Amino acid sequence: MRILFFWKYQLSPATIRWIALVLNAVLWISLAVLAIRKKQILRPSILLIAAGTVIFSATAAFNYIEATRIKNAIILPAEVAVRSGFGDTATQLFVLHAGTRVRVERETDTHLLIRYTDDKIGWVKRADAGVI
Repeated sequence: MRILFFWKYQLSPATIRWIALVLNAVLWISLAVLAIRKKQILRPSILLIAAGTVIFSATAAFNYIEATRIKNAIILPAEVAVRSGFGDTATQLFVLHAGTRVRVERETDTHLLIRYTDDKIGWVKRADAGVI
């Protein structure tokens, strides 16, 4: 995904928003010029501008959704056992170390369901992870 959508990871969210806004303005100005002057030579460039506008607008929207809806956390203790359930007797699935960044999938009063990678999901105590 990082290779296919390289601009999302190479550019800051603010830069992506500005590029989307500028491309949007250029698109509408180009469409107005096309409507007034009826120059057929503008059509290929308008298609390229429209594609760029859609790509950067969608990326900006995804960045906004990611920033407002997706929670991340940092593992606080030196070592935390990620378990299959809430209790200390639940099966230990894997171990994470201090400073590891994880995604919070679900929350309860006492525990967090975290995702470390696509195949590593489990529960940790709320006190063991700082939500950021």
